[in-house]
Amino acid sequence: MFSFVKINNPNLRVFITICVLVIIYLLIQSIIKFQLNPSRYKNIYEAFIGGGSYSSDKCEARIRNLKEDELFHKVKNVDIVYMWVDGSDKKWQSKMNSKENSRNRSNDELVYSLRSITKFMPWHEGRIFIVTPTQTPSKLNTVQGINHTNNTEANISNKTGKEVIIIDQNSIMPDEVGSTANSFIIEVFLHRIPTLSNNFIYMNDDYFIGQPLLPSDFFTLNGDKTLRPKFYSNNYQIKGGIKQANEFYDKKAKLWLSATYNTNGTIDNYFKSNGQNNNSDYSSPKRYYLEHAPYMFNKSWCEEVYKIWENDFRKMYEHKKRHWKDLIFVLLYRYYCIESGKPCDLVHDTNNIYLKLITNDNDKNIQFYHKVTEGCPKFFTLNDEYTKDDVMVEMSVFLEEFFSEPSPYEKINMVDK
Repeated sequence: MFSFVKINNPNLRVFITICVLVIIYLLIQSIIKFQLNPSRYKNIYEAFIGGGSYSSDKCEARIRNLKEDELFHKVKNVDIVYMWVDGSDKKWQSKMNSKENSRNRSNDELVYSLRSITKFMPWHEGRIFIVTPTQTPSKLNTVQGINHTNNTEANISNKTGKEVIIIDQNSIMPDEVGSTANSFIIEVFLHRIPTLSNNFIYMNDDYFIGQPLLPSDFFTLNGDKTLRPKFYSNNYQIKGGIKQANEFYDKKAKLWLSATYNTNGTIDNYFKSNGQNNNSDYSSPKRYYLEHAPYMFNKSWCEEVYKIWENDFRKMYEHKKRHWKDLIFVLLYRYYCIESGKPCDLVHDTNNIYLKLITNDNDKNIQFYHKVTEGCPKFFTLNDEYTKDDVMVEMSVFLEEFFSEPSPYEKINMVDK
């Protein structure tokens, strides 16, 4: 076969022939795989030539004129509140009889969410509060606000530097709640953080900003110059109530959807009894699922909602984790405010809000990361549902490259660690 090669050893000729055949076979297999899954090999090629990076240059170049008007001066000092837990903390796991999972696992999302605020909201001068179960994010500059042993507001009101303020979740909740991993009940009491601005923004730690934002992305002004919050919503209508929630509870299925339906039915019952319509004439208005975007709260409205449904919230105290019959405070608050006539606006801006479940399908994850770098959404969310280490690494690479500049809230000696 290879008579042009002067090799006298027949065994060597056989060996070379086998090697060539193996190479040809592997080349054919590669071509077949490329045809079946070109995106994966395209990503490898782009990474090799330097074109696969997750740069935020295009998003940073978006020009949006910031006017230092009355709205700006009212919104720039609005506080931002996060809830955060380190699910890998063995003490927390033991205390809560829990284990690390996709809901409480930390991949430094909080660090990068803060970087996104610094990058795309440089005008923000308000404080950052982190509500935790007596935990402290190790990579951030922190100051202790109040906890169960230090019930003082001094560290909060006197804060002047770039630190996040740690709030022990038990310090803002009734003693009867006790230790809990149920975020649904913790959210009920966020508005009770001492010295918190009357209007505040609530963020989940896996929410990120993807383009320059303006104060008008969060609030507008009423005629009396008070802040009018925007409530971001998707276009999918909630079509279940308490009956459907009970069915899910009986089956122990679809917990989050059950809680959503339970909340929706609870709102219906309230307005049937207390609204302007007669009970027989009441028709439930269209309500939509929450969008994965920041939530704008007003403290006095939060307290009003709490007092109306205080007995229902008390029933949630015994649920140490999310439960089928819980109320989702953010949903309850939103539609109570809208349907009771509070000055607020429901906003459908789905083209500017991205959500991705980060699964073990890394090809689709990578496609989403590039979608962010090209589309530059106002907000995007990464819900992790993965189990593979390489998926975690790729997610970290994306976050580090897209939000490459450390925020002032980070410890300098921890930036490269």
